[in-house]
Amino acid sequence: FGTKSCHFTRCHALCKRGLQDSIAWWAVRCAGQSAPHARGMLRCAEGRAVFLCRQCIPLLLVVPGACNFQGPWQRGLRATHFWNCDGAQCDKALMQPYAAVRFIYAPQYAPADPEDFGGPTYGEQLWLTGRASDALSALLGPDSRCCGRDERGSGGCGQCLLVRNPSATRADWTAVVMKKGRCFPENPGCEAPKLHIDIAAPGYGRFNDSNANKCGDPYRVNTYVTKAESSLCGLWSTSAHDTTGCNCDGLPSSTLEQRILKHGCELFSAWGWTVEDPQLEFKQVRCPDRWEERIGGAFGILGVRPPEEYHLDWSWLGRIVPACGFLVIVGLSIRCWAKHQEKKALAAVREERLKRKTALALSSSSSSSSAGSESE
Repeated sequence: FGTKSCHFTRCHALCKRGLQDSIAWWAVRCAGQSAPHARGMLRCAEGRAVFLCRQCIPLLLVVPGACNFQGPWQRGLRATHFWNCDGAQCDKALMQPYAAVRFIYAPQYAPADPEDFGGPTYGEQLWLTGRASDALSALLGPDSRCCGRDERGSGGCGQCLLVRNPSATRADWTAVVMKKGRCFPENPGCEAPKLHIDIAAPGYGRFNDSNANKCGDPYRVNTYVTKAESSLCGLWSTSAHDTTGCNCDGLPSSTLEQRILKHGCELFSAWGWTVEDPQLEFKQVRCPDRWEERIGGAFGILGVRPPEEYHLDWSWLGRIVPACGFLVIVGLSIRCWAKHQEKKALAAVREERLKRKTALALSSSSSSSSAGSESE
């Protein structure tokens, strides 16, 4: 299990709520503590908080030897690539009600460059999504709260691996890949107990997956690419030494969604796979916050959400709101001051008018008195 790499004792707090029995059991194994002691630690940690909980949970998930980011790389994860436009299984439960016509694999699930979202978390060059075999899902642990759930109970939705491909031309690259779907046991390579990840890459649809390819399906709302475009690089191994030989220019780029797909194709191609089903090395890691935000906001109860709906930087609100509040206060203050000045001006006018009336009255009274004296 690699207990030397498991630093359970470094976690100063854990969330009691939401921890699964399996995680607690592995925590006991990892820390070398007795079960009563571990349960007591969990009880004492209740209410301590979400930040530490989010830091500690990845250390306890049941990937052998992967209790922290600095642990050793694990082997035995087979990988393939796909793009068939069919919806991600983790998203199926999100649709209310479910409608096949809108069940599409979101363009936002295509490979992304971490530099476009604030930078990498683990020094990685790519952010990916994919379909996990049941054996891999079991290792990933329960569904994350961010990114859907697996209705079949295999779990792992929204959980991430850090992977690298020793056989790629860019063997020094690492990538974070999140589970967004299930690779069914009927698919070659995904039979139990194999660890398998099928990575989503636009243009890299496989022809042996053609029956499931929904790209260009007239009964789907919008798949953004046709069936032929989805498999543009599907046979790259027959004409090129590696994926860098694939030209993604054949993908359309008229809409924002299509440009996201084309960019994802280019990023995956640059990784330089030299075989179609490489053996990856992997570690389990906590998903980068920005990747969770992007994936978590890509699909809703009505289906795929437009990228511009959620991929916005709302941090400016932190500056705008106080500024607006200040301007409102200043505006109200000026208005109140102006009203006060107006009242003072009106009062001054009334006082001046009253003085004139008083003066006229006194003048009239004096004139009357003078006239009476003269008549006498």
